[in-house]
Amino acid sequence: MNKMVELAQQCIGMKEADGSFKPIIDTYNSHTPLARGYKMKYTDAWCATFISYLSIKCGYTDIVPTECGCERQIDLFKKLGEWDENDARVPNPGDIIYYDWQDTGKGDNTGWSDHVGIVESCDGKNISIIEGNNADSVRRRQLTVNARYIRGYAVPRYPAEPVKPEEPKADENQVKEFVTRFYTYALQRNPDQAGLDAWTSALVNGNATGKDIAFGFFFSPEFLNKNLSNAEYLRRLYKTLFNRDPDSAGFSAWLDQLNKGVSRLEVLNGFLDSVEFNRVCDKYGIKC
Repeated sequence: MNKMVELAQQCIGMKEADGSFKPIIDTYNSHTPLARGYKMKYTDAWCATFISYLSIKCGYTDIVPTECGCERQIDLFKKLGEWDENDARVPNPGDIIYYDWQDTGKGDNTGWSDHVGIVESCDGKNISIIEGNNADSVRRRQLTVNARYIRGYAVPRYPAEPVKPEEPKADENQVKEFVTRFYTYALQRNPDQAGLDAWTSALVNGNATGKDIAFGFFFSPEFLNKNLSNAEYLRRLYKTLFNRDPDSAGFSAWLDQLNKGVSRLEVLNGFLDSVEFNRVCDKYGIKC
C-alpha cells in the first residue's frame, strides 16, 4: 500500500474538538524550510497542511511539496511536472485530489482550489478519499469519477514500494467472538447460528468489513424497533464497537451532539472512522 495512504488511514479520527489534530500542525511548523516562512495556527484551515504532514512523515517532500495553501501547492506540483488537469482522471491510490467549491459543473474546472485530500482507492467509478480539515477532522469522502467540484489531481512520482507478504487469514474463532459481541451488546440476545456463521464467514473471507457489520446491526429493524434513548444508544456503541464502557468525556461530548440534533448515522460514522475502531479491526484481522 502507498505509504502516505497508509499513514492517512491511521490519522482518521484526529480532530480539532479534542486537540488530537495538533501533531499535524506541529509537524508542519517544525519542518524546514518552512513554506513561505508561515507558521500555521491551530485555528487555520489545515487541509493542505495535512497533505504536507503525510509527505514530511513519509519522507516524500521532494515529490509532494509542503504547503499550507491548496492553490500554491498546485503551482508547486505543476513545476514538478506532477499535475494532471483532467477532472475525469481515474485516480490511483496516493494521487492528491483538489476541489473547487465554485465549480459550475460545465467544462474543465480551472477555478481556485478550496480543499484537498488523498485518494485512498478507486474501483474505476467510485473514489474513496481521506481528507484533513473535513468537518474539523480527518475523515473519508466518497465521490464518483469526474464528479462536480473536482479541480484536478497531483500525481507524485512515488518510488516503487516492496511487495508486502500476504497477510495471514483472520482467525475464525476470534472473528466469531467479535460477531457475537454485536448480538450480545447491540441486540442483547444470543446469536442465531445462521446469522453468526454468515457474518463470521463474510468477515474472515474479506467479503464484509467492520463497517458493514456495524451498519447491518445498528440499522437493522430489530435494533431500530428498540427505540433506545440517545444515552443508551451511545452505551451500546461503546460496548459493541470498542468492547468497553464509555469514558465520561467522550460520552458527554457525543451525547451533547445527539441532543443537539446530530443524526445517529453521523455519530456511528464518527465511531467507525476512529483510530480506536481501526485498531479493533486490525486486532481481529478483518477489513475496517
